[in-house]
Amino acid sequence: AGVQVLAGALEALQDQHEAAAKKEAAATVEAAGLAVEPRAAHVDSCLAPGDAPSRRSVGGRVERSSNGVRDEFPALLPSLFEQAAAREGSEMELDSMVFRQAPLLLGSPCPDVSAQSDRGFIRIRRALHGHWTVLFAHPRDFTPVCTTELARVVRLAPEFEKRGVKLMGLSCDDVRSHETWSHDIMACAVEAAEAAGETLAPPEAPGKLPFPILADPSRALAHRFLMLDASASQHAAPLTCRAVLVWGPDCLLKAQLVYPHSTGRNFNEILRLVEALQISHANRHLFTPVDWQRGNPTIIAPIIEESEAERLCASTGGVRVANLPSGRAYLRFTNDPSPAPVADEASNSNN
Repeated sequence: AGVQVLAGALEALQDQHEAAAKKEAAATVEAAGLAVEPRAAHVDSCLAPGDAPSRRSVGGRVERSSNGVRDEFPALLPSLFEQAAAREGSEMELDSMVFRQAPLLLGSPCPDVSAQSDRGFIRIRRALHGHWTVLFAHPRDFTPVCTTELARVVRLAPEFEKRGVKLMGLSCDDVRSHETWSHDIMACAVEAAEAAGETLAPPEAPGKLPFPILADPSRALAHRFLMLDASASQHAAPLTCRAVLVWGPDCLLKAQLVYPHSTGRNFNEILRLVEALQISHANRHLFTPVDWQRGNPTIIAPIIEESEAERLCASTGGVRVANLPSGRAYLRFTNDPSPAPVADEASNSNN
């Protein structure tokens, strides 16, 4: 009985907290002149065809669930952030808003959100439309792992550019902090390039990075893109994790990687990932095998029939079938249809 009383008390406290959060968020929304949209359509869009969300009452709240998708209480749509961010220069504080949304799925479109950056105001979907784009997130400015990562991206920026890739950083500090931090990043990039015997192109201006860093002091973007690390927090709020999101020129999410705040990313691998994605995007019948590098053989997608494979691969050396003990002809190779790799800085993955 005591356990039941305690559970009831905890549930009542949770209800009070949720009610207070909703009241505070509603007041913020009203003051900003924004509109709140119903949540149901957004949740239902994540269900498989024929799946019907279940509803049941829990402690006065409505819970919706299907395939792990749930809405514990009415929440504000991420579109509230989109409306606020679309107003250039808006100082609206979004920390108190509760964002409940479905996972960011591969193949989903880039949200139409906006942010300030050290290169001005950026409407993200508009900026990446028609381009391959890599967004890489960082927990904070002036942190050691982040500085080494961004210094590496500075050195690799020309290689991404050769492949038609736009780069965008994101960190949970304001634009002024980004502008100061960029001088440290450039200094580290120059030092590493000199140690590796490379020549680094001079920046547009002292300390100017060859890509923007989005400002996300409220972590609204981190919430919107689900780039949070629950194991690391500051002021009781989760830090932004080391996420990487890759969008194609169709503005659809092609890949995502998530690293903890303690572990730096390998941006040579991210460059390799983009090249592999570009191969399959341009040649829907081709996949890439383990450790694939540009110029290596590619794999023919299992869905492609034999006669169709021969036709599609006629210009890439034909079809080569692996002789396997099972006798099944499912492992089929053809040559890489992209141009032959060139000797560039990206090939030196140990620097």
